[in-house]
This record gives sequence, structure tokens and C-alpha cells, in this order.
Amino acid sequence: MEIIEQLDKQLFDLVNHHLINWFFDLFCPIMRNPQVMYIIYIIIIVRTYQLFPKHFWKILIAGAITFAITDQLSASIIKPYFHRLRPCNDPTVNVRLLIQHCGSGFSFVSAHATNTFGMATFLTMIRQKRLRSVTVFSLWAFVVSFSQVYVGIHYPGDVIVGGIIGSIVGITIGYLSNTYFTKHLIVRGKAAMSETELNQP
Repeated sequence: MEIIEQLDKQLFDLVNHHLINWFFDLFCPIMRNPQVMYIIYIIIIVRTYQLFPKHFWKILIAGAITFAITDQLSASIIKPYFHRLRPCNDPTVNVRLLIQHCGSGFSFVSAHATNTFGMATFLTMIRQKRLRSVTVFSLWAFVVSFSQVYVGIHYPGDVIVGGIIGSIVGITIGYLSNTYFTKHLIVRGKAAMSETELNQP
């Protein structure tokens, strides 16, 4: 564990100190900002309704369950159990903090990473793992998680483990949702409707 923790701190130093550039300095604090996250979730909700109006409420409830599980696992169970200090609260760690407040909570695991990867994998499952969905949602989850390390409030291990846990929850809820609630979900929307019209006599 000591070796893993030391490696984690070295990776943190690499991201927080050696990948410095003006774009990351501007972009990363924005991507982990709660107001920006709210906007992204609103866009996802609106887009989900546009694609799947028939199953919208089922997907919304399943998504809310996914978020609730990942959030409670990370914030209420795992963090209080491990009691790991955030790097910006640890006097032994040299941190370049890019946000105004470090936060008083614990570091392991990252709730942002757990929640984002949970929602990203859930939405990917709902979209039947289409390549564009996998790319967009995976990139979103990765950028949010990377930003947590870059701004100085989480170690890489916090976001990696959080991402794994969130992905497991998202895959599980997505599979159950597709199997029992939205098994007849039409993924392609208008394209599927056009195909139906073409097959009519």
C-alpha cells in the first residue's frame, strides 16, 4: 500500500505540476464546476427526452437511481471509511490549487469521478453502446476526472477507483433497465421510424 500511495503521489505531481499549460488552467476548473455540471445534466435530460419520449420517465428514474447509488457509495460509505486527506489539505504534499476552496471532505474516492462515470456508462448502455455515445460520454467522464487531479483536489487513484466503481454501477443499472424496463427501446429514433414507414404497404 505504501508503494501504491507513493506512486499515486508521483502521478499527482506529474499532472498537477508538469502538465501545466494555459488551456488546462482555464478549462479544468470550468469542467468540475457544479454550475457547469448542472447545465450538462440538463442538456442530457433534454436530449434523452428528444430521443426516447416513450421511455423518458423510465430512463430518468433509472438515471436518478444510478446517480443516487454512486453518490452515496462515494460520499457516505467509502470516503468516511478510508479518511484519506485531499492533497490540498495534506501539508506534506506540494499542491498547485486552481480553485478557491479545497473542500473539507475526504479524498478517496472522488465523488465527481464516481458519479460521472456512473452516468456515462449508464447512458452508453441505454444508447445500446453506439460508438458515438461511447466516445462522447467516455470523454466527458475522463475530462471531469482529469480536472479533479489537475486543479489539485484529488489524487489519480481517487478518480481511477471512483471511475471503476461508477462504471460498475452504471453498467449494472443500464443492463437491468434495458432488460426489464426499456427492452423495446428504439435507439435510432427518426431513422427507425423512417424504416417502419418504408416497410408499410
